[in-house]
Amino acid sequence: MRLYNLYLFYDNILVGKFTTKTDNINHIYEEYSKDLIMNALQRNIKIHNQIKLYGDYCKQIAKKTDHCYKIKMSDFILFLGSYFSLVKFNQIPNTDYLFLKKKSFKSRKNNINLK
Repeated sequence: MRLYNLYLFYDNILVGKFTTKTDNINHIYEEYSKDLIMNALQRNIKIHNQIKLYGDYCKQIAKKTDHCYKIKMSDFILFLGSYFSLVKFNQIPNTDYLFLKKKSFKSRKNNINLK
């Protein structure tokens, strides 16, 4: 199984690095953003209000990382959902994230005979 590192940029600030099992953006959207959008629609929150809310949250998290504050994992997962919701609503360009394949190193044993 291949592992990937997902680097997220918001307003030219590296917000975080996240390990994923795929580099398929639609799979990540399904996992983190779809439920967030559907729950908001069930609560009768209109799409333009969702866009404003997700944008404000992403700006808040980007500001925290720019000022070197630590982000809890739960906040980061909510950031992922908000971020990819904005990507689906075409509010963030598709070039603000980067997938890099994790390099796996195999350990080698040195067969050294000490006499």
